[in-house]
Amino acid sequence: MLGFVKFANKAYPNAAASVEAAIGEVRKLKTGLPRNIQELTCRLPPDWRSCLDGLADQHLQMRQGRREPYIYAARDDIDRTSPPWLMYRTRYELRARTILCRLRSAGLTGALTWNGQAGDSALAARALAELKIPTLFAELSPFKGRFFLDHLGVNAASSLQHTDPHQLPAYEDEDLLFDNLRRSYLGRHSSVGKVSASANLPNSFVFAALQVPTDTQTLLHGEAIQSQTEFLALLADIALRLPHNIQLAVKPHPQSPYKPSHLHNAIGKNIFIASDVETRTLLERCEALITVNSTVGVDAFLFDKPVFAVGNAPWIKRPLALPVRTAGDIVELIAAPPAFDKALRKQFLAHWYHAFTWSADDEPRKVRAFIEQKLETSRQHRASSA
Repeated sequence: MLGFVKFANKAYPNAAASVEAAIGEVRKLKTGLPRNIQELTCRLPPDWRSCLDGLADQHLQMRQGRREPYIYAARDDIDRTSPPWLMYRTRYELRARTILCRLRSAGLTGALTWNGQAGDSALAARALAELKIPTLFAELSPFKGRFFLDHLGVNAASSLQHTDPHQLPAYEDEDLLFDNLRRSYLGRHSSVGKVSASANLPNSFVFAALQVPTDTQTLLHGEAIQSQTEFLALLADIALRLPHNIQLAVKPHPQSPYKPSHLHNAIGKNIFIASDVETRTLLERCEALITVNSTVGVDAFLFDKPVFAVGNAPWIKRPLALPVRTAGDIVELIAAPPAFDKALRKQFLAHWYHAFTWSADDEPRKVRAFIEQKLETSRQHRASSA
């Protein structure tokens, strides 16, 4: 029996429907607080403590990150004796007991969950691993209408993270796929509201793409950057070091529209705020892209732009994008940008597309074969790590 455990049934019903059509009967397990004494008293292994502490830390950070100016407390500064932290910690422990108890009696031979890195989905992932149930992790992909699926996790926790771009199989449609993706700009439009004319853009600029402050991409995979506040500080250092003829253009994520006054105060008065400029226009005209680990970095591949990323993600590899850490390193690279391998970028995108994603419009038999292959990989991984 395949189970949906914290799968995004409501948020992405077409993803769930395509799996159900392919697999047939699936069981949808609900998580939440205990409903009976058995669930309430379910014992958790001792090594769950650090996981639950970390989730309470993360929850507190994300709540803080929703309030402008979107400032996190550093992880080391979180007060684990405060009433809010204790409340979140208690809540996660009760929910962990619930999901572990329910999974023990569910009789699942495999499971699908969404993301698996934050909140209840992280508890589900931990419980599924504890019970050695083959598990697949789903997430949105950067390709329009397609969902990502992997046996290890998503983003930097996925098996795609360990892929060597030089060791990829060849795909016959690499060039065609790349051209189609560029034509549709991956099918995504990131501006909100009225999009301004691009005539106001600086003649020469570096594009900095901000992310959602509460994004687990930054919290968990930002490397030295653990918040957008820290990224803004890095951009401020970069802005001071840039040659006078190159300006910094900053675009907030549409779901976290920083006020221009905050960005000017945090980064510098001379930056160009590109809130109302379409991302495609920025990518077409910029000299380079700077990001933590936003998938806008992948979009920049389509326009042959240098990409400098301070975080971690499967596509942040030297033949494709440059991992960087300091403002000095970034400014030096902007002054003399290295060449990137367009052919490897094409091949990597084709591998990501074909080997890790599916569409709700795919034929059920194709989706079934895709899921069964992924589940078998998960079984083998569980067996080898036992």
